[in-house]
Parts: sequence; structure tokens; C-alpha cells
Amino acid sequence: MKGFLRAWLLVLLLAAEALSAPAHLYRYMDNPQPVGSGNLSFLVWNVYTATLYAPAGSWRPDGPFALHIVYHMELKGADITSRSIEEMRRQGLDDPETLRRFGALMEAIFPDVVKDTTLTGVRDTAGGTLFYRDGVFIGAIRELEFTDRFFDIWLSPETSEPKLRARLLGGS
Repeated sequence: MKGFLRAWLLVLLLAAEALSAPAHLYRYMDNPQPVGSGNLSFLVWNVYTATLYAPAGSWRPDGPFALHIVYHMELKGADITSRSIEEMRRQGLDDPETLRRFGALMEAIFPDVVKDTTLTGVRDTAGGTLFYRDGVFIGAIRELEFTDRFFDIWLSPETSEPKLRARLLGGS
């Protein structure tokens, strides 16, 4: 009986940990809670699962929040950067110098990922973007224009993935 209770307690603790926000988010917001979550798939491949966190689960585009992504496949950091630049361009950023600069900044930060790697982008209260890989800080871009353009990839009404956006913002 004692072993059963210990095993049950371990299961409960693991379940609670799975539901809690990543620890590094507490540095940037009080009570980070999920707003919503969804998967990005391409053809038959599940690319990643993204979860949007905000204070008390209430997202504001000008407040602190985080987009936490769990990858389900291998991707090169350069490919993540290229796709991000492509999405920014698609949403109307057409200044070649700004796109080149943003691309260079992301390429210096974004690592290659494998299955179960997590990347987290945090929008801090000052409007900067901080990046974490598996909970470890990997870099920051402290430019409001970058922050807005980067998170608009997922959260703008003009996103290329409106169903994912709806799920991230708490819809179904």
C-alpha cells in the first residue's frame, strides 16, 4: 500500500509539473498561465506544439507574454530564421535592410532543434524579446519593432496560420 501511495503521489506531482508554466517565465510575469495551445502541422508532419502564456492567462499584445514551442522534428536554426523572415515579409514588412538585420539577429540566436527541444520567446514589459532553449537563456533582441513583427507571425490577424492563432488565443 505504501508503494502504491508513493507512485500515485509521483504521478500527481508529474501531472502538476506538466500543467505549470516553464520556470523561466516567472522572471517576466506574475502568475504565468496558458492562454491557449495548438499544433502546427505540414502535410503529414507534426512540426511543433505552441503554447501562449500570459499573466493569469490574460493576453494583451502590449503586455508581457511568452510563446513556448515544443518541436516534434529536427529543424535547422537557419531554416527557422528563414521561415520567420518569410512570414514577416508576407505580413507587410518590405524594407530589405530591416529584414536583413532581423534575419542576422535571429540567425545568431536560433539553434538547430531536434524532437522535444523547446524554444521560448518572451515579450518583456519593455517590449524586448528574450529567447530560451530548453529553459536556458540564448539571446535577446531588444527592439520593439522586432518584437511586434516576430510575435505577429503567430498572433496577428494576418497570420498564415489562423487556426493556430485561434487556439493560441484560447479558441478552439
